[in-house]
Amino acid sequence: MYKGDAAQAQLPADSEPDKPAAQSAKNVMRPKEFDGKEPINSYLAHVRVCAEFNKWTEEEKGSWLKWSLKDRARQALWDESSSSSMSFAELEKTLRSGFGSEHQREIYKMELEGRRRRPNEFLSDLMQDVRRLMVLGYGNEQGPMWESVAIKCFLSALDDPHLAVEIRKQRPYTLDATYQESLLLDGCYRTGQGERGDGDSGKKKEQARSTRVDKGQSRQERGWQREVLAAQQSTTCTRPHL
Repeated sequence: MYKGDAAQAQLPADSEPDKPAAQSAKNVMRPKEFDGKEPINSYLAHVRVCAEFNKWTEEEKGSWLKWSLKDRARQALWDESSSSSMSFAELEKTLRSGFGSEHQREIYKMELEGRRRRPNEFLSDLMQDVRRLMVLGYGNEQGPMWESVAIKCFLSALDDPHLAVEIRKQRPYTLDATYQESLLLDGCYRTGQGERGDGDSGKKKEQARSTRVDKGQSRQERGWQREVLAAQQSTTCTRPHL
């Protein structure tokens, strides 16, 4: 539990925001702390889930949100002269302004453009990361333009031009459909590579066997030649003189 400055947080030290009587008999779902590093939209959604579960009032939501802030997030809030009297909606607006993705969108877009599939990375993990960066860089309104950009970035992230061309031939219209096509074609592509590899291996084995047979035949022929030569020499030596 955060033991902050009582004057700043408007909460007694070593205490939590007051809980209504209806909640005293059950566990409270506490929001995790926020230090400004996590995407603010994700964190505020987390706080709303906690508020809904605990049935907090607007005042209680504001108190818990203040309690959960730490490090630079807390400092940014207390820099506001009226922070102690802010409503939950005002606190949200202040945090979005200071830590929202609006001023970081270009950074997320650049990260998305440079994203490439890592060795042995699952396609599902790649797709989820592309989706995450799309939401942070372009927002969560998934219209045709959003899907078009997401598809382009996902195909680039595959880092496999041949696979990307084959997927485009299927004309997927959404990121999810593109991911499904990539699963199918990537599996076929890898299977094909394995079969070609097995064929090449078979050819090499056959060539090695042929080489061994040729060498054996050569040694056998040389042995026959030596025997014939020895027999001829023996006949010459034992021929009677007239």
